[in-house]
Amino acid sequence: MEDDVSTSMDQLIGLLEKDGTIKISEAASELNTDKSHIESWAKMLEKEGIVQVHYSVVGGAFIRRGQKFDSLVKESAAASAASSKASAASAAATASFSIKPTQNAKPAAAGVVQPAPQEYSLIRKRIDESEISLEDDLKKLSDEQARIVQYMGAVITEGRKLEEYIESLRQIVEKTNEKRDDKLALITKS
Repeated sequence: MEDDVSTSMDQLIGLLEKDGTIKISEAASELNTDKSHIESWAKMLEKEGIVQVHYSVVGGAFIRRGQKFDSLVKESAAASAASSKASAASAAATASFSIKPTQNAKPAAAGVVQPAPQEYSLIRKRIDESEISLEDDLKKLSDEQARIVQYMGAVITEGRKLEEYIESLRQIVEKTNEKRDDKLALITKS
């Protein structure tokens, strides 16, 4: 299932590579999928700076190439070219064998060129690394929250002890004042 998402995301990047900007509704139509899927893929790519998602009151939402789009596509193309050279050598060695499509293979949406399998592997790798980094950050925040809760519990406990101590001091001062008043009363009577 993950490969299906990556392939569709690759196809979305392919559309942007061709046009530079595309409406979410058009991308959904081109890729034969739901607009919510296109929007979620675009948001994942937006976090990496690969695309920008814009919302318009008139005309609906659209996706545009981001700052990192061109550099990542160039890196992916270089990786794909290196992979293609290795694949060409392997294909020449096995040219006499007939290759049959698998039963699970899905045809590309009409008008969309199917990208090479590793063409956008760098993009997927960076998204995966970003997700791992976010998970690590969330764990750190959770650990920090637990420490803060523990610290606050200790502060509350110490505050209660301090209230009890102040109350005992107040009672001692009251008794001392009563004794002093009693002694003053005896002195003044005499």
